[in-house]
Amino acid sequence: MGGGRGRGKGGRGGGGRGGRGGAQQNGKKNKKAKTDDELLADVDLNDSDNIAPDTSKKTTAKPRKDVMINIEGQQVKIKSGMTKQQIRDKKNRVLGHVLRRHAEESDDEESPEDAPEENEDFSDTANERSKEYRAGGYHPVTIGEVYNDRYRIVRKLGWGYFSTVWLVYDYVQKSFQALKVQKCAEQYRDAAFDEIKLLDDIMAADAENEDGCCARMLDYFEHQGPNGLHVCMVFDVLGENLLALIERYDYKGIPLPIVKRIAKDTLIALDHIHSINIIHTDLKPENVLLSTPKHKIIREMRKYVPPPLDTRLSLMDRDVTTMTRAQKKRLYKKLAQAKKAAAKDGKEFVKVVKHRDPSGMVVEAKEEDEEAAADPEDEDEEKAEVEKEAKKEVEKDDSASETDWEWEVQRYQHVCLADFGNSCYVDKQFTDEVQTRQYRAPEVIVGNPYSTPIDLWSCACMIFELLTGEFMFDPKAGDDFTREEDHLALISELLGGLPPSVSRGPGKYRSMYFDSHGRLRNIHDLRYKPLKTVLHRRHNFSLAKSEEIAAFLLPMIAIDPTARATAREMLEEFSDFFEPKEDDYAPLCFSTPEEKEEEERRVKEEEPDSEDDGSSSYDEVDDADGEYDAEEEANDWWTAHPVLNPDALEAKGISIVDLKTYMEKGKLDDPVKEAKVAKVLDELQRSPR
Repeated sequence: MGGGRGRGKGGRGGGGRGGRGGAQQNGKKNKKAKTDDELLADVDLNDSDNIAPDTSKKTTAKPRKDVMINIEGQQVKIKSGMTKQQIRDKKNRVLGHVLRRHAEESDDEESPEDAPEENEDFSDTANERSKEYRAGGYHPVTIGEVYNDRYRIVRKLGWGYFSTVWLVYDYVQKSFQALKVQKCAEQYRDAAFDEIKLLDDIMAADAENEDGCCARMLDYFEHQGPNGLHVCMVFDVLGENLLALIERYDYKGIPLPIVKRIAKDTLIALDHIHSINIIHTDLKPENVLLSTPKHKIIREMRKYVPPPLDTRLSLMDRDVTTMTRAQKKRLYKKLAQAKKAAAKDGKEFVKVVKHRDPSGMVVEAKEEDEEAAADPEDEDEEKAEVEKEAKKEVEKDDSASETDWEWEVQRYQHVCLADFGNSCYVDKQFTDEVQTRQYRAPEVIVGNPYSTPIDLWSCACMIFELLTGEFMFDPKAGDDFTREEDHLALISELLGGLPPSVSRGPGKYRSMYFDSHGRLRNIHDLRYKPLKTVLHRRHNFSLAKSEEIAAFLLPMIAIDPTARATAREMLEEFSDFFEPKEDDYAPLCFSTPEEKEEEERRVKEEEPDSEDDGSSSYDEVDDADGEYDAEEEANDWWTAHPVLNPDALEAKGISIVDLKTYMEKGKLDDPVKEAKVAKVLDELQRSPR
């Protein structure tokens, strides 16, 4: 719906910095033993440079009782009997997940000039920040290098805040693969090994990979580089993510037949991981990839002729930033000798050294001496030239793809679920701060326990976004309310109120957003807009298609997670939905001019006293946030709702006025009616709508 009530800047509190020192419990008799808090303070993981702590001196001091510690706002339980190394490992895992979530929301919470580009986008034209090539950061990869005596780097495929991704040739399988090189700080390494275990379980449960629709990890290893020890994972070569597909259709919505196929594959993937008790926790367009790579990548793979495995890059062909001091010394010694030989022959000599420019790309620099490569002006010019050439290549690739549009459309219809870096097991969760904001389920927002149903909520939000090009929920902070409270208000507007399990339940954060009566603390002017109406009026789907799409999405966004449909139920109950129909294609799936005129006429008949200003009912939106007339949409919503429509309430002996009074005051003067209203709210909680 894309509607918020204002913009604001959120912030997060960081963990404090503790001292690192010894943890000796039994010292001399005149020394007091350290407390549990002092022991935990010794394990400091918040070093600003993310450098692994010194473990050369092994300590085994243990807390004497269970304690709770705070890691970046997350309460983590440390059990009695855990060693310092076990505590450090647990804190690393939690910190890795928290840092990843903060990175993904950084562009919402930081100023444009300071905000790091930390969202996974796998665009081969965008480049990671060069300053992340440091101790604990990215590994500088050079095309032509061989990794693990098996994989030769062919080209760069993309990047994310935690890794870079490269096309490699596998000399053992004699095929192409995708190599993901993780940052090497300790928390990223620990998170990588957690992901590897999850991927192993996913692969083991779908050994033939017939219909799992999940990215397959084929191999993993560690690689020592100048910045540290990096975990590397090998995957099948896949295509771009669904955000790129949304952009390809200019944020106006992907055709319904394609979305139906994508929805089916995504639900198959969720059913697969849920069957082995794994929660993805971060389902969104960026983490679902097309199963087939782009034309450009396929062409390069066909043309590529791998050199013999024992062929290695010479010093002149390598990136100087990947070299050790000894290698750099040898390089410049060779260059000096070459310069001396050229001078002897009376020839001009220009050094050519490969180095990494500010965008992270490896380029050749002609220089009079080794310091010239660091000239900022030269780097800026080279970066601009690289970006210019990259843009030309993308335009060339796009034009080539358009020549075989039918093949492209087929390519769009098969996807794989990827990026399990935030995933967890149902019974082993690392943090309660999961899901990207726009795809976050209500139980996560209020701090209730969560499980596999949160992935279904995210799935529905993603499918809506694929169809419309807009977020289903895009909360904004205001002067007197937070983004979380606005998010709950948007959910309430679409689904008709929040049940007591959310507004008056045991959620850890519930009291931050609701008062003791279950009302939102700072947002009261809710504007109800049922999903069918939004699809029909805002996004111009026909009434029939709006009803069909809404009927498909609503079971996945039931507010009560126990009433939310599972992936398997969706696949079984909506098997006909996934088959393309004749009226799924434009223009049949959209409203006709005649339908629009009929809708206008109906609205005018229902509101005879309204002044005719010549505008269409589809244009009656709130200029402040682009939403439709609240009274009109509220009326549509109440009339269509299976539990709260006027006839259903009248049959129970209550009215909508009784319901609204109870929600505003938390009680009614008539105890009989109050009991009936409470029963309706309980029924609403169990209803998928």
